[in-house]
Amino acid sequence: MTLLDPDSGEVLHRGRLYDAVESYFASPVAGDGKIFMVSEACKVAVLRPGPTLDILAVNDLDDICFATPAIDENHIYVRTRSALHAFAVPAPAGPAGSSQQLSGAATAIGGRISRRTWPQALR
Repeated sequence: MTLLDPDSGEVLHRGRLYDAVESYFASPVAGDGKIFMVSEACKVAVLRPGPTLDILAVNDLDDICFATPAIDENHIYVRTRSALHAFAVPAPAGPAGSSQQLSGAATAIGGRISRRTWPQALR
């Protein structure tokens, strides 16, 4: 991983993503003030943007992934070999203990849809 100064192009930091030193085919994506990178072995590295390599978490989806994740306002979608995972930021519980439901817009092609809330490390 190489971090560059956006104004000058100067190299600020170079390093490896511990616990996710693997091949990457998917592009990094940014959302919720974080950078998400998914390796071929389906490890989702969550980074804090900045001049140093600040890894917040590495989450293993135990599959194979070549696709770039998609992010909308409250969801991150990760397409793996066998599933489309949709992670949502949970809404605060209402008076009846309700929680936010994922939208039905995501569909799987030749696989299953896994609907979950984001692991604590992704928040």
